Amino acid sequence: MITTLTTKQIAYAAAACTMLVLLSSCSLGVTGLESANTSRLTAEQDGTQVNDHSDSPQKAYVSKGDAQEALFEENSSQDTTIADATTESSTGKAGTKQAVVKEEPKWDSKAPKLHGISVGDAKFVLDTRLGKQADSYTIEDEKETITVLEYPGFSVGYGADKKVRFVEVFEKTVASGLSGLRVGDSENAVTTALGKPTTHTASVLAYQATGALLKLDLDPQTKKVLSMKLFLLVDKP
Repeated sequence: MITTLTTKQIAYAAAACTMLVLLSSCSLGVTGLESANTSRLTAEQDGTQVNDHSDSPQKAYVSKGDAQEALFEENSSQDTTIADATTESSTGKAGTKQAVVKEEPKWDSKAPKLHGISVGDAKFVLDTRLGKQADSYTIEDEKETITVLEYPGFSVGYGADKKVRFVEVFEKTVASGLSGLRVGDSENAVTTALGKPTTHTASVLAYQATGALLKLDLDPQTKKVLSMKLFLLVDKP
């Protein structure tokens, strides 16, 4: 009788321990979720959540205290040997580039444009077309203060006379108007669409045009386009 009672007590005690362990695990799981949700809510209230929208490279230079990015080293050794390029799209799918090229104008060095905008275009004309900007800031150029208006995926810089000094495209969702090229396309796609560049380095492809310069920044490792910029080319005295 004593042996049977002791066995039952042991069984009850084991079951009780198991229940306590399960309850503790559930409590820890709920507490962990509550802590994570609390931290997430606090971050959102403080405005510290990650922003998926990328600011323009030009704005990044300004935030670092640099008035203007270095365009390229004119005296640097230029790689003028360009391998046979295969046209490819920003999606990486063969054949899709041809459809895009038909929809977008080709690069014209005699009438250079980026995203359909030319240097020298008047601000009041573009305001009607582009609508309200998402952000604005100023940078100090060598001769004047440039007012930059930023829109989703691109920005436009205006001089004191309210005429375009530069246009920059920095997201692949924005049509460049350069024979179907997009941010994220390869170096080979650029040279196929635009031809031999005036300047060709590991990180820059530049095309001189009438009164302007088209500059495409490349990732030196992947050879993909990071941004495109068309800016006023001032003749040196």
